[in-house]
Parts: sequence; C-alpha cells; structure tokens
Amino acid sequence: MIESMPGIIYFYDSAGLFLRWNKNFETVSGYSDSEILHLHPRDFFHGNDILRVEERIQEVFAHGESFLEARFIDKQGTATPYFFTGSRVLYKGKLCLVGMGIDISDRKQAEIQLARSEHKYRELVEQANSIILRWDRSGRIQFMNRFGCEFFGYSYGEIVGQNVMGTIVPSTESNGRDLSLLIEEICNSPETHEHLVNENICRNGKRVLIDWTNRVQHNDHDNVTEILSIGTDITDRRRIEVERQMREQAEAADQVKSAFLATMSHELRTPLNSIIGFTGIILQEMAGPLNQEQQKQLTMVQDSARHLLALVNDVLDISKIEAGQLEVCQEFFDIRQSIENVLKIMRPQIDNQNLTLQTHLPPELNQLKSDRRRFEQILLNLLSNAVKYTEQGEIQLEAVILYDNSRTESAKEILQIKVSDTGIGIKQEDLEYVFEPFRQIDSGTSRKHDGTGLGLAICRRLVELMGGAIDIESQWGYGSTLTVKLPLTPAEKI
Repeated sequence: MIESMPGIIYFYDSAGLFLRWNKNFETVSGYSDSEILHLHPRDFFHGNDILRVEERIQEVFAHGESFLEARFIDKQGTATPYFFTGSRVLYKGKLCLVGMGIDISDRKQAEIQLARSEHKYRELVEQANSIILRWDRSGRIQFMNRFGCEFFGYSYGEIVGQNVMGTIVPSTESNGRDLSLLIEEICNSPETHEHLVNENICRNGKRVLIDWTNRVQHNDHDNVTEILSIGTDITDRRRIEVERQMREQAEAADQVKSAFLATMSHELRTPLNSIIGFTGIILQEMAGPLNQEQQKQLTMVQDSARHLLALVNDVLDISKIEAGQLEVCQEFFDIRQSIENVLKIMRPQIDNQNLTLQTHLPPELNQLKSDRRRFEQILLNLLSNAVKYTEQGEIQLEAVILYDNSRTESAKEILQIKVSDTGIGIKQEDLEYVFEPFRQIDSGTSRKHDGTGLGLAICRRLVELMGGAIDIESQWGYGSTLTVKLPLTPAEKI
C-alpha cells in the first residue's frame, strides 16, 4: 500500500534506524536500500534544518505527531523543499515513527513569485503619483500609500484606522454641497459613484479638489467589504480651466463691446460731420449775413461738434485696437516735419492758456519708417494731455536720437520723444492706471477735466503696435513727463 501513496514513506525507530520505506524514497534520495540501512534521518538534512528535524522527531515520540517544512538533501547534495508529517505507531512490537514527505517545490516557487508580485505591486503603489487608499464600508481607512499620506499631511500610523469623513473628506464643501452621506452613497450605488470629483481637506485645513476612481470589493454574499479609491489632485487644473473660461467670456464680451462701439462710432460720425460742415457753411455767410450773437452760438455748436467727433474717433480707435483690427502702415516720413505739423495744431490752444512751449529738436533728426498719421496722433495726444492738466507754467517737447546696443532687433537707433509739463501731476498710487482705457485719475461727477480717458490708452497701444514703448514719470503737484521710444527701423513683426 505504501508504494501507491504519493511522496516518500519511511519507518524508523527511536534510535533513528530505518526499518521500512517505499521505492520512491530510494528514487528521490539516490541511495540504495543497503545504504539507507546505515543512514540516520538527520543525514538527509543540512545546517539549521538538522536541529529542527531532531526537535520534531522527539516531539513525535513524546506527543504522537508533528510536521515541518525542510530542505531534503539527496545523495548528490541537491536540496529540495519538502513538507514532512510524522506520527508515532507500533510497528512489529516497537514504537516507531512513520513519516511522509511531499515535494513542495512548485508551491514554494509560486510563493516566491507571489511575494515578488506583491513586492512589485507595493512598490508601484508606494511610488505612484496618485493617492491610493483602501477603506471599509464604515469609512475606516485600512491603507494609504506614501504619496497620499504626504499629500494630506499625515503619517501612515496616524491615518490608518481613521474615518475618511472629517479627516480627508469634509462634511460640507466650500460651495455648500453636502458630503455627509458620501460613504453610504458609494457603498449602496457603486456604479453611479465609480467616478467622482469632490472637495477634500488636508491636515493643515487646505481645501483641494480631487478626481476619484472607486472600485468596490464584495464578499461571497455580494456584500461590500472594502473600497479601493485612487485620486488625482485637479485643483490647479480646475482653476486653470475656470480662468480660461472666464478669459474666453471676457474676450467674447470685449469683442461684442468693441463691435458695438465701432458701429455706434460710425453711426455718430456721419451726423457730426454734417453738423460741422453745415455750421461751417453758415459761418461763412454763404446763406446770408449773421449777427455777432448768431456767429457766437454757431461757433459754439461747431466747436462742440468737433470735440464730440474727436471723442468718437478715440472710441473708434480703441475699439479697433482691442478687436485687433487696427493696423499700422509703413512709410518713410520726416520726423521734424511731422512734429512741426502737430505743434502748428497745438499752438493756438497753448497760447489761449498763456502757457510757454519749449522745444528741443536737434538737427540730426532724420526720417522714420513707420505710420506717420499714427505718429502724429500719439504726439498730439501727449501734448493735448499736457495742456489739459497744466493751468500755468510751460510745456516742453524734446526729441533725440539714441543708440541702444542692447536691442536684439536690427534697429539700434531709437527715436526718443519726451513731453513734460508743470501741471497737476499724478499721485504715485495712481500711476499704474494712467494707461487703462476709460480711466481718469479725477473721475467722478465733479471732475474738473473733461474727456473719455482714452488718450494715453490709445498712445500706449499705438506705440506698442509700432514696436516701441511708452513710460511716465510724475510727481503730484509738480507735473509729469511722458517718454516715447520708437525704433528708427521697426522690427520685422511690425
């Protein structure tokens, strides 16, 4: 019967003398039957296994049975893992040990592979750049990887055993959403809660938005036992997305506003030009003579219409710029001549306010390749602004050619124009607003100086379109200086 049993079978007495064995014992050990008769059971083991085997043999004879795992050494010295069981029996009138050994090499190899897989899995989990945790249906955390612990600000010992609610999940989100029943909802409706985005809370109180994937584990009775959750912090991504949406909405609103302003400006310019034209005809007395009062009133109408037309033109320009529809042309023109053209327009206004105009135009001023009309518009706006805010004193205009070796563009020569005044100046805290559209420092119903607040905003945008830069220096109560720098040869993008 022992020949039909699996593994190796053997009998030996308390002295370690082999009495009987099956054929498989000879095959596995490599010893003949005559050799086995002269061997002791411990001869089939090495190292620490010998002491363990002797302890188990004594245990069998003392208590009736025992078992152990040990490496069985054959005649060639090859070690094979075996599982041994031993029982005390009476054989031919003597107390003996009957033992059986089963080769467990396959099982051991499987255990090694399993251990390696578990180690690899744990390494992947620990090294993952995502939050990984397991929790039971009551919400108690059973495991959290290193990334998750560091993210929420807890050690592994502190977080394991804690309930997710109140620890990493707030009962209520910042927007008022109730999360108190979240655990119950995930367990009861796992399909609908497999993917969730909800607010979480770190140990320091910081609120974060996490994208969760939940996998529910069931037992044999289909009851939820635990939940595996993997989370990714999307706080910054959501913020960027919200900012992008807000930016797109703002840009769309700006385009609508710009289109509206452009349309309205065109609609207003036509009747204004008619008013200016017809009042001019009447003032020339082409339709008949006028008395002094009539001339005065019609002149006021014409001046007001021209002023309104200038404001409309400013609105049209800024709307075109903001809509990206304003282009600058390229042509060579004489810098000095353009400056003189602007000064000719401004001198009557400067003289009417009893202001002094100081100019410094060096002879080396040459031609500039840029948009002549826009250049004169910039200069006209700067001078008009200076005159508007200067009740007494002087206006200074300086133009000079500079050489800037730090520029990477082909143009190294810079045209610098400075317009200075002795007007009211600007407070230091208001300087950052002077180039904003529709912004006036003395805004309000009682402000002293009229206008749309578009002059400097248009100047900055035109200067930038022409490849230059504009800057301002000012001291409250003492006046301001605006500096424009333009390349004499514009960059390729212009």
